[in-house]
Amino acid sequence: MTAPIFIRLGNRSRKYPNLDKRSVGSINNVREITYNTDLILNYANLTIDSASYGFPANSSANQSSSLEDSLSYETGTFGSIFTLTDINTGNAYTNGVNIFVRSTLFSNSLPGTLSYDTTSNTVIGTSTIFDSIFANDDVIALVADSANTETLELQVIKEVTNSTQIILYGPPTINSTGSAIYEAAPTVLPANLLVLTS
Repeated sequence: MTAPIFIRLGNRSRKYPNLDKRSVGSINNVREITYNTDLILNYANLTIDSASYGFPANSSANQSSSLEDSLSYETGTFGSIFTLTDINTGNAYTNGVNIFVRSTLFSNSLPGTLSYDTTSNTVIGTSTIFDSIFANDDVIALVADSANTETLELQVIKEVTNSTQIILYGPPTINSTGSAIYEAAPTVLPANLLVLTS
């Protein structure tokens, strides 16, 4: 599987399952799809009549350029999960388990500062725009220390309370630091991404 994949379990309790992208043994109904990886969110303040848009694939692209020559594309292998391997199924559950499977992209860092820890499902922001960007069951990328990419984790949002608070399905695995940031992590191939077909 070449497409990025994220598997997250909600309503975790102690001794929760070990299930991530390494657990996918095989997929069926396989299809290779070329898709656009430029997120409109990253260019929200851009005006259509700008002299250049600054897209990674073609920084001088503007309203007279074709989309095909302006945007970035990747080809990923997609399909249905057919088998799982090396799974610790967990035990001592206190609630039913929710499983989320998402293939995600990452936006640029979004405005505001964050505070969260491993004892709570709640993420508190200051000058954040949670309710403008996210909806319930969206994926958010939390980076506990912006200088350390190893502190990035993906979480599924249970509830967007307002612009400065979200509730996750489970607590983060790393405590935030003073430099914590967040990014949108939309799923690959929703309607807002251009899919190229031949």
